[in-house]
Amino acid sequence: MAAMVEGAVVRQGHLRKLKTMKKKYFVLRAETSECSARLEYYESEKKFRSGAAPRRVLLLKSCYNITRRLDLKQKHVIALFTKEEQLCIVAENEQDLHAWLTAILKQFRTDDASDELLHPIQHVWQVNVQKKGLGASKNIQGLYNLCLTDKTLALVKIKSLNNVISDLGIPERVEYSLKNIRRCGDSECFFYMEVGRQTATGAGELWMHSDDSNIAQSMHSTIYHAMRNCAKETENEKDHIVISNKNLMEGSHPLPARRQTYSDGRGRAGFYNGREGDDTDWDEMMRG
Repeated sequence: MAAMVEGAVVRQGHLRKLKTMKKKYFVLRAETSECSARLEYYESEKKFRSGAAPRRVLLLKSCYNITRRLDLKQKHVIALFTKEEQLCIVAENEQDLHAWLTAILKQFRTDDASDELLHPIQHVWQVNVQKKGLGASKNIQGLYNLCLTDKTLALVKIKSLNNVISDLGIPERVEYSLKNIRRCGDSECFFYMEVGRQTATGAGELWMHSDDSNIAQSMHSTIYHAMRNCAKETENEKDHIVISNKNLMEGSHPLPARRQTYSDGRGRAGFYNGREGDDTDWDEMMRG
């Protein structure tokens, strides 16, 4: 059997894997008639030059998003998202990051375009959906990628190694229109949102744990502004983003958020200030 023709090398050089911060030698190959564009890495440049097999090959067509991550302590991070994992690589500086990201995206976009590209994913966060609210009632729990476009916010399940998602009845994808998110907020390492009745899951709350409080705050701020922008483009805002201070304070499970965003139904957005320093309701809710 003839050997598969390797794609031309588009870019190569040392990058670090975010998980270990160890240097690897990365090689970006172009698409050919026999194989898709791909990103490879080797233990060293010497291994690559000697013709050794790569330690890892990632087909770009298996990614549903490739973007720069701005919510991490490391400044120059490129994230490649598949349904199974998130591969993050770290460049040495801004110029190197821009060159790599531009080259990868150019190869990524040569693959067949899907409907999702009409509204490309702008931000992705890895979250652990908690067994609370809709997480419990709809069995939406565990590790997901939270993906934001200009119109939607979707949870895409990160598949486990034994791939038993369907057996457990855990949905692989849950998508919400930004118009149907009533409010969102953050508290410590948690991001939460409340959705309306006109959604696939029905009305309720979703709680998600992130790696640290800075990421939770970034999620809150970014998603809130996306909600505002989407609302501005919608004629009947009060049909989908309505909440009052009375409902916030008298709900069966008051949310002790550091910051909560809300709209009064007339498009006037602002912040609701909860009781700073009072963790009683928070502790009860997380135990509940």
